Amino acid sequence: MAEAGSRRYLVPVPGTQTGYTLLEAALVVALLGILVALALTGFQRVIMERRVQSTAREIAGLVRAAQQAAVAKSAEIECVRVSFEASRAAVYVVPDDNNPNNFSCNGGDALLVSQTYPQGVTVSPSQAQLSFLPSGEPTPQPFQVEVSGGGRTRRVCVGAAGLVTVPPEGESCQQ
Repeated sequence: MAEAGSRRYLVPVPGTQTGYTLLEAALVVALLGILVALALTGFQRVIMERRVQSTAREIAGLVRAAQQAAVAKSAEIECVRVSFEASRAAVYVVPDDNNPNNFSCNGGDALLVSQTYPQGVTVSPSQAQLSFLPSGEPTPQPFQVEVSGGGRTRRVCVGAAGLVTVPPEGESCQQ
């Protein structure tokens, strides 16, 4: 049994001060600031990594859609072209001009779909444009798009047979 005089109460004793000093509070705030800065840097790195990965997958989907459109509209088009511009990738349908001696895949374009690149992401194709013949065959062959940002790089690869792949980060296109 505890004696009555040995109990401790959480009541301030007259003449003493409780609480934290200004120095202790400043130290805690400084430590919290450092932790938040470290977490924010890591968070920004993850966000940029996801932007690069997402953009590479979206470009791969855009290229696949262009190839499918070329095959689906084979009777009425000359080709389907994917143009890589400064801030976007765009898919154009080039109608057939009924001139078998003139294949250029230029002129008379109708925009099918476009994709704007997110802020901080750079897209660098091996050529300014990629074309798909009505058979689905890509020109030029092989074709590669490099998507980079924040120190991260992903590639979109289009092989000679028209297979579109996005290899894991750090890996190059298989030719």
